[in-house]
Amino acid sequence: MKGFEDDDHENNSTLFASDSSSTRSQTDVYLESLQLYQALTKSHSHSSSSTSLVLSDPLSSHNQQNHQTHHFLQIDADLLDKINESLQILVSAIHMYTPQKVSIAFNGGKDATVVLHLYRAALAHYYYSNLDQNAHSNNSEMHPILGLYLTQTDEFKKIEDFVAFCERKYQIKLEREPNGFYKGLNNYLSATKVQAFVMGTRRTDPDGAHLYPFTPSSPDYPKFMRVNPILHWKYIDVWKFLLGFKLPYCVLYDEGFTSLGSSLSSFQNPFLQTSSGSFNPAFYLSDDNKERAGRVFKKNQH
Repeated sequence: MKGFEDDDHENNSTLFASDSSSTRSQTDVYLESLQLYQALTKSHSHSSSSTSLVLSDPLSSHNQQNHQTHHFLQIDADLLDKINESLQILVSAIHMYTPQKVSIAFNGGKDATVVLHLYRAALAHYYYSNLDQNAHSNNSEMHPILGLYLTQTDEFKKIEDFVAFCERKYQIKLEREPNGFYKGLNNYLSATKVQAFVMGTRRTDPDGAHLYPFTPSSPDYPKFMRVNPILHWKYIDVWKFLLGFKLPYCVLYDEGFTSLGSSLSSFQNPFLQTSSGSFNPAFYLSDDNKERAGRVFKKNQH
């Protein structure tokens, strides 16, 4: 699940806070995320050919021996351009607001998971590129990823487990808010210095068509900047990215779910059902318009 190795980055412990109980895990997160950034950008610089995908993540229950690579599951130049653009948006947001004032909106869904991986890569690049300039300032310490999880009733247990896994693995300082979208946001913003949220909204999402990479919150909501790095991504791009770079995602997607809300409003996508009654994994679906075929529509989409 790591990108390309680079021994030159192994001794950057000066970036981290002095608490010895957290230094090692924070360092591991930093190095792994920096390797991911290198893998993403190196792939972009060699984007003349497509790369076949393999399924290789241990969190996914789909049997690798039964997985067949499909022609539409390839990391191509178009996707690499999108990844590069997404990283530029995120690096700009970090420079604009600083890491202490940027939070990810993370609910364990596929789009939020893509954003988590892109953001941690961009954040590691930010710290590494500013290592020399900030060596003698407070900014030389690497702060943990900030995150907000707006919990809901009747959440899938497997979503909760995956969120907890990511929280531990990537050392996310994740706040859980059970008080609904508006009140949850207001509580979080009032208790933190956060001014910008990185979100996993795409154009095909409800209300996604009129957004920009940087879009202020609606007038009737608390004031913050919405950072939307994957607006331009398609459904299949999500799976090309997660599978192609061997990144973890919630196991529910291997069971035929393609869009996740609460356990009472989300069902396996009927377009993935086989003649035997079982369901193919989410990445078998190639039509963006059928992504929410298993949903009882609600405002909050994953």
